[in-house]
Amino acid sequence: MKPYIAVIAASKGYMPGLAAFINSFRIHHEGRNIRIIVCDYDLPDEFKEKYAGPDLEFQKVASRYGNIWATKIERFRVATEQKGAVVGVFDSDMFCCASMYNLWQIAEAGLIVGGSNASNIRFGSNWNESYKMDVPDIFDYKTITSVPTFMDIDQHGEVWHSLYEHKKATNAGADFNLVNIMLMKLGKMDYIVTIPAEQVTGIHHFQIKPDTRVIDKAGKLLTNNGLELMCVHGRYWEGNWYSNLMKPMPKHCARLGVRSSKSRAYQGAIQSRELLKGEFDKYCDWPYESTVKPETLANLATEESLYFVEADSVEEELQKLEELNLKLNGQLSRQERIIRNLQREQTRVGAYDSEPEGEEANDN
Repeated sequence: MKPYIAVIAASKGYMPGLAAFINSFRIHHEGRNIRIIVCDYDLPDEFKEKYAGPDLEFQKVASRYGNIWATKIERFRVATEQKGAVVGVFDSDMFCCASMYNLWQIAEAGLIVGGSNASNIRFGSNWNESYKMDVPDIFDYKTITSVPTFMDIDQHGEVWHSLYEHKKATNAGADFNLVNIMLMKLGKMDYIVTIPAEQVTGIHHFQIKPDTRVIDKAGKLLTNNGLELMCVHGRYWEGNWYSNLMKPMPKHCARLGVRSSKSRAYQGAIQSRELLKGEFDKYCDWPYESTVKPETLANLATEESLYFVEADSVEEELQKLEELNLKLNGQLSRQERIIRNLQREQTRVGAYDSEPEGEEANDN
């Protein structure tokens, strides 16, 4: 059996998230001898002393591009340096809700395990300029997120190594897309095993959407479609992020034909969000203060008023929807008039600029 390692990177602003990750990882992987390597950008000694242990190593990282580059990209270098090991890469705003030991075992067998992005990407040459590389023409039906991802470094480490070298040379491209592009360029499609997004990331709000939201069943965190919740991705210590998690939900509910904030779908989303926040607080023992800007709450209220109509009967709901449609049509008409006026103004300015000036122009 090869050594199993978890690589994660953090800066000072992510200490609550990193604390939750370390504590939850240790609880759910006790006795599994999985080592944690923290890529340390600017973590204070106080933090490192509190969470130090024989299972944890802090490695200093730096970059001329700043903390975001260092924490996102340097972890791939650190991961590929772990020769002879099976490595899982994580973000510092993730925490564990169950053991992921089996995912390391699958990776040791030679497969690449990643959380599904819950969407598919059609890569191609139209990406070449922005990514400063030849992007393969391929429909990626196994699109994974950049975290969590598990692979045997000896077998597949060139994926992360190629990503790192490309970023170092060009600083072009997002790490998420680069992971998938490198998987395609290096012919790794048949090695990829995807884990449902609602189990490991919650991307695209899957952990609060009606069919896949997180529930507590007999004291176990599961998804509404019956899957074990393994880990969660999100800044649950930040009040604005936490509040904004609900922002797309009125529109999503409306697409399902649900038009009430009191609906089971919308209230269920709120319940799942609160459940996840409670789970985060269970693991996070690093102090934080959660505040919410009034603008954030106002934006959420606007989304609710735009997509929800509170009614006691179907007839009343239809009437309110008709009134809302009239209001929206009026707003749309006003915006269209503004656009037409701007276009006419631009046409006039363009015509004026193109006219010849003075006697010299007339002579020509």
